[in-house]
Amino acid sequence: TPFAQAAPIGGGGHVGGSLPMRESPGQWQTDVYGRPGGRGRMFVVDAAVFPSLPATTIALTIMANAHRIGAEAPLD
Repeated sequence: TPFAQAAPIGGGGHVGGSLPMRESPGQWQTDVYGRPGGRGRMFVVDAAVFPSLPATTIALTIMANAHRIGAEAPLD
């Protein structure tokens, strides 16, 4: 299509701050493992968990955080 664009690896647009990580999450927030409200076995691993986003590409940062959550999150 005429408006389709292929972003370079690590590029692209992301929306963040929808469910920001907090030490003590409240409603519409996640804990440091991306669990909404600190609940069970549901994890948010995209840019939504970052409280704010820099004005640069962050795809690799998002992937690193997703890997961290996958490797360290307790499954209780």
